[in-house]
Amino acid sequence: MTVGTVKDSAGRTGTELAFHGGVGTTEVIIDPKTSTLLELREPWRSEKDQRQATYLSVGLTDTIG
Repeated sequence: MTVGTVKDSAGRTGTELAFHGGVGTTEVIIDPKTSTLLELREPWRSEKDQRQATYLSVGLTDTIG
């Protein structure tokens, strides 16, 4: 579900998308111009254990692992 235009924790503007799952709602913020992932918030066991990651730089990789 598209939530709308928001700012991530670094102050960058992006579009928030929300995915409802078994544990809770996973939220991602993307830059609509570049399709770059800006931030990811995913629930775990409870709101207290919620995880958040802010991506300041994202690019292609040469290897995985």
